Amino acid sequence: MSEAEPYGDCLTHPRSHVDVWAKFERSGRVSRGSEYEEYPRGRVMFDTTNESFTILADKCILNRKGMIAQIKKALNLLKKVRLDTDSRYRCPHCLRGKQTNVGED
Repeated sequence: MSEAEPYGDCLTHPRSHVDVWAKFERSGRVSRGSEYEEYPRGRVMFDTTNESFTILADKCILNRKGMIAQIKKALNLLKKVRLDTDSRYRCPHCLRGKQTNVGED
């Protein structure tokens, strides 16, 4: 939290997915040459008005209770956490599904 930066009424991680992914590539945590957009992703925000956390993520993450538990544990999110989607955090699988439905009634 001490490194978080303001984003409206919220606090969020100060670095972009691009910057964090590059760091992960250098450390070997992810495959070199892979793109962060290839994977489900999200962001945790802290709302300063109601002092609560929200996990914004792709539905591929939000639908996995075990994954949400791991995120909460890793980030020490002990209070109740809101889960929500955001159009910026969509994996290619979900985007392809959306694209294949374009134009259908």
